Amino acid sequence: MKKDIHFLFLLLIIISLSIPANSQAFQPDTISLGKKPNRLRYFSLGFNSNQIFYKDRFNSVMRYKGHISGLDLGYRKYGPKSYNEIDFSIQGGLANKQFSNGEVESGIQIMVLRPELKYDHLRHIPRLSGESFNTWLGGNSQLTGSLRRNLEMSNSAYAYDVFFNLGLSGGFDYNFRWKERNFRIFYMLGIPILGLTLRPHYGLLWEGKTLTSSSFGVWNNFFCLDTKLELHYFLKNGNFVAIGFDWFYTNIKEPHQLKISGLGASLLLAFKF
Repeated sequence: MKKDIHFLFLLLIIISLSIPANSQAFQPDTISLGKKPNRLRYFSLGFNSNQIFYKDRFNSVMRYKGHISGLDLGYRKYGPKSYNEIDFSIQGGLANKQFSNGEVESGIQIMVLRPELKYDHLRHIPRLSGESFNTWLGGNSQLTGSLRRNLEMSNSAYAYDVFFNLGLSGGFDYNFRWKERNFRIFYMLGIPILGLTLRPHYGLLWEGKTLTSSSFGVWNNFFCLDTKLELHYFLKNGNFVAIGFDWFYTNIKEPHQLKISGLGASLLLAFKF
């Protein structure tokens, strides 16, 4: 499996190097957006891997720790006044029971599937931008699913959560040259303000029913963070390769505490069109 992933990524690099951009030859000032960003559009394809932590008081007193990895598809559009990003990712993997002292027990495992769809719309802030950096501020929406199947405990075998959040987001990018090559550092932070959570109603499982309980929260009832940091290396044809680091955290207090956090890395190719 790892050999297939390595071969696929090598193939994507070759494609990225060979596909010409629709505009003229890539110029250094293409990424020096300054106070008047150029119009740039990218389609991105990448792989990601996260170390993830679960603590769900709704159906278990246990905590779980594991790794999930998957595929990431995205669309990014820079404009003179705005930046838009649509990102879809799906990850899967296994997590093991974790004791309070941090040790992990391999005997009790859960299977995790985590699809996510995010949209960010940011406005360019000229007063906080310069010749080589830009500042952005706006809002975001996020739809996240978390499906879990316990492979050992049949009395709490299935669990799922669906989150729909609306919030604020902001970020900046810094463009620079190093050894005659073009780079960009890109950072973005999202903070949900309003959220709707859907979870199974475990109190009625014994009746054979599959009712769903829902809860609506504002920022003081739940706390979420979603942040990422990327380093872009621009190729001569305008495409770029990016190494990214991301961290997300969710803490829902009512009606039963749910904590989900993850720290990971990603590698993607972005094609200019």
